[in-house]
Amino acid sequence: MEITVYAGIFLLGLAIGSFLNALVFRLGTAESMLWGRSHCMTCKHILEWHELLPVASFAMLGGKCRACHSPISVQYPIVELLTAAVFLLIYMSYKNAIFLASPFAVFGGQANIFWNAGGLLFYFLAATLLLGIGIYDFRTKIIAPALMWPFFILALIGLAVQWFSGAAFAGIAATVITALAVFGFFAGLWFFSKGRAMGFGDAELALAIILFLGPLLGVAALLFAFWLGALFGILLIALGRARLKSDIPFGPFLVAGAFVAMLWGEALLRAYFAIFL
Repeated sequence: MEITVYAGIFLLGLAIGSFLNALVFRLGTAESMLWGRSHCMTCKHILEWHELLPVASFAMLGGKCRACHSPISVQYPIVELLTAAVFLLIYMSYKNAIFLASPFAVFGGQANIFWNAGGLLFYFLAATLLLGIGIYDFRTKIIAPALMWPFFILALIGLAVQWFSGAAFAGIAATVITALAVFGFFAGLWFFSKGRAMGFGDAELALAIILFLGPLLGVAALLFAFWLGALFGILLIALGRARLKSDIPFGPFLVAGAFVAMLWGEALLRAYFAIFL
């Protein structure tokens, strides 16, 4: 039974990843993000069902359009597999009660299937939006408001559910104050550097991430993002693919930091405090 659940979660992740690919490629164009037939980006060939199978179609077609034989972006299978992997990791963490602070768990605990499912869907939706934000920023160096604002609203919903379920006011206040302080810091970097050190969209995303994760894991997510960004930048410079003044989008690292904090943040913080404190 358990293997069936894992397989279902993986397939769901592949399907959501396929949807994210279409969403990211259409965002900012005249095409509808939700409606319309998928087509080749080069020759506009309308794709049949067997050309839309996540990962499998890319492999069967040899990474080329069936009609015009132009290369299909490798982003398609990468995003599909990445989304499936993230969904599996979230499911395993949630199943093992790592997300104890889920705003939905307070209604019935681990024994209540309805609220457990609600909490899991809450994290799946958040992951979908975060992945979309990171992928789009990686491609365009823009934090898409059409994806960022739904994530922001989702974070506020999580806070509201905690508030109405009797969560301590001090905890809610600490989250909001920390989020606003970090937003002010990031926005200051954006303003005084005239956008060279940080984009205003990065400040908005950092605000939403802390509202979503809470003050401790939220700040940890930002630290992970800076470390990952620094390591990636050093690697690119060492490989000759970038220079010190190269413009590298920070959004993907904020998203990666959020996932690291969400999935392993508590364990990493405990290990850090045990070693250095």
